[in-house]
Amino acid sequence: IDLFNGKTGDNYTISYSNDKKVYLAIKNLENKRDIDYYLQGVTGIALKDYSYAIKSLKKVKKGKYYSLANITLAIYYSKVKNQHLKGYYYAKKAIKKCDDYNVYLAYCDACVSAKKHKQCVKTIKELNLDKTKGRFNLYLLTCYEKLNKLDLAQNILNGDFVVPDIREGEYSIYSVYVDIYKKIIPHLALRYRLLSQNVI
Repeated sequence: IDLFNGKTGDNYTISYSNDKKVYLAIKNLENKRDIDYYLQGVTGIALKDYSYAIKSLKKVKKGKYYSLANITLAIYYSKVKNQHLKGYYYAKKAIKKCDDYNVYLAYCDACVSAKKHKQCVKTIKELNLDKTKGRFNLYLLTCYEKLNKLDLAQNILNGDFVVPDIREGEYSIYSVYVDIYKKIIPHLALRYRLLSQNVI
């Protein structure tokens, strides 16, 4: 049986990722290449064979599959309790050799999960990611709120801010907005009271 419809090598796709026959076929290959280890890892995670999948992803050594393997590890660890810093570690490795929008999004997710808000802001600003897609501004809002840089958060909210690429089930601009103004409103109320009492 030709599991891949005559396609080999770079024509493999992760559309096979939940197919156990394909997983076993890749697993039994001799002289595996980086793409084979990467697909073995992605498929293993989909099939919940986590230990073997992680070992496979760590065997990817170079090229685009190196970045993809590391970001897959980052996504995995970012969702595991008490492993968020490990997720951030792999996300950092991934962006060193990759210039890909989705990899940068996963990096920002890993930063937020690991509470590396300063590093997230720094990367977004250094790469001008906030100039390309609205979703990176959502990460900036989240980080500024956590860092209590509320003026910077307000600047984004008051600008021409659109988030066209938010995904179903993810935190929304509304939830971030509420978190920011929960902090801003008491601050403004206190300032008003102090002004009215001629304290400031």
